[in-house]
Amino acid sequence: MKIAVFATGEFAVPIIKYLKEKGELVLVFTKTDKPKGRGMKLRPTPVAEIVGDDIPVVKADKLNRRLFEEYLSHGVDMALVIDYGIYIPSYFYGDDAPFMVNIHPSLLPRWRGPAPIQWTIYSGDTKTGITFHKVAKEIDAGDILYQVEYSLTGREKATQLEEILAYKVPHVWDEFLSLYKNGKIEPIPQGDDYTYAPMFDKAMFHIDFHKSCDAVDRLVRSLADVPGAYGIFRGKRVKILYGECQSERASEEAGSVVWIDKDKFGIQTGDGVYVPLELKPEGKKVMSVADFIRGYKPEVGDIWY
Repeated sequence: MKIAVFATGEFAVPIIKYLKEKGELVLVFTKTDKPKGRGMKLRPTPVAEIVGDDIPVVKADKLNRRLFEEYLSHGVDMALVIDYGIYIPSYFYGDDAPFMVNIHPSLLPRWRGPAPIQWTIYSGDTKTGITFHKVAKEIDAGDILYQVEYSLTGREKATQLEEILAYKVPHVWDEFLSLYKNGKIEPIPQGDDYTYAPMFDKAMFHIDFHKSCDAVDRLVRSLADVPGAYGIFRGKRVKILYGECQSERASEEAGSVVWIDKDKFGIQTGDGVYVPLELKPEGKKVMSVADFIRGYKPEVGDIWY
C-alpha cells in the first residue's frame, strides 16, 4: 500500500519511521525549513529530518493545485495527516483524491484543535485516546473512523503523554488498516457537541498560587516542559516543570514558602501545599529542587507571586 503523510512535528515521527520501515511511505508533505537556535540557522522539521533522501519530501507552507498534481503523480492509495499545522484545501481529500485520514491525540469530539494533550491534562481528564477521522473543512470535525481509549495516571506531563501516544500510533494504525481493508469501518458523525483546545494564552503561563493545589499541579504538567509554567521568586521568573501536592493545610498567605528541608520545600496554595520537584530559573538550566535549594537558598516566608 502506498502511503503519503502530511506532517510536521515530533508526534508524527514514530508513524513516519514505521511506514518507512515497511516500505509503504512514498511521499511526505511538511513545512519549510525554519531558523532555529542561537545562530538562527535554517533547520528542517522533525519529520523532514528523519525521512532521509530516499523518500520524496515536499516542503511548503501553503498547498495549491500544482502541489496537488504532484501529489496525485505518486499513485498514493491513502494519506495520513498527523501534527501537520497547515490548511488542506478540499480538493486534496475530495472524490478525485486518495482517501485522507487525520490522526488526532484525543477522544474526539473532546478536544478538537491544536493543543488537545495540554488541555487533557489541564482539565484533569482521567482518560485520553487516539482518534482516526476523515479530514473535513472544519478542523478535527470529520467523521470518526476508529478510536482507541487510554487511561491516565494523573501524573503525566504533557510532553510525556505526547510521547506515549505517539509511540502507540503505529499499532493503532495497523488495527485501523486491518478493519478498513475488510470493510469494517463505519464512519460516525461527530455532531455539534464538542470541546475545543486552543493554544494556551501566555497569561496562563503565570502560576496563580491562590488557586487549588490540584489546579497548580495540572497547569504545571500541562505546560511542561515547553513553554513551562512559572512563578516570580525574588523578582525573577522561575519555571516549575514538575511537582506534587501535599494534603496538609496551612493558614499562611498563598504563594509563601511554608517549610524547607535539605532537598524539598513547600509553597502554600489556595487549599494545600505544592512541592516543586524540577525547576528552571530564568537564564539557567533545568535543575532538581535540591540543587535549587543549594543555589538559591529559599527561606520560610519567601513569597512566590
